[in-house]
Amino acid sequence: LIIPFFDKSGEMIAFQGRSLEPNNPVRYITIKITENECKLFGLEKMDESKPVYVVEGPIDSLFLDNAIAMAGSDLSSSCNLNSDTEFVIVMDNENRNKEIVNKIERFIKKGYSVCIWDEKIRQKDINDMILSGMSAEDVQASIESRTFKGLQAKLALNKWKRV
Repeated sequence: LIIPFFDKSGEMIAFQGRSLEPNNPVRYITIKITENECKLFGLEKMDESKPVYVVEGPIDSLFLDNAIAMAGSDLSSSCNLNSDTEFVIVMDNENRNKEIVNKIERFIKKGYSVCIWDEKIRQKDINDMILSGMSAEDVQASIESRTFKGLQAKLALNKWKRV
C-alpha cells in the first residue's frame, strides 16, 4: 500500500509504503521528497480552528475527525505547529512499551494534551479497535473523554502504565 503525504498547500512531500503482510519485519518505509518538510500525514485537510488529533499512523488518522499522523511516534523538529492550535497526541495503546510511555511523558512536558486510553480498551491501535467492532464514533468519543493535560495527564499516565 502506498500512502502519499501532502503539505498544507497540497504539494506532495513524502510517501509511505506499508506492507500488508502480517509477518513482514519491515512493515513501513517512508521516503521524503523534500527533506526540510515536516513528515506529517493529513496536513492538507487539517482544520487548525478545531482540536487536531495527532496519531502515530496514517491509517489510524482516517477514522478520526480532524486527525493527522506522525508516520511513526515522533514530531520532528521541522514540524512548526501553530501554537494557537490545540493538538491532542494520541499514541498507540501500548502501556507496557517503555518507549511509548517515555514519548507520552515528553509530550506532556512540552505542554500537549494527550490521550491516555481507557484500561478497558485492549486493542493496540485505532485500526485494531475498528477491526474489533468499535465504531469510529466510539473511538473518537473514547479519545475525547480520555484527553488530559498537565498534572492530570501525568496522573492518568502513571495509572495507565501500571495496568
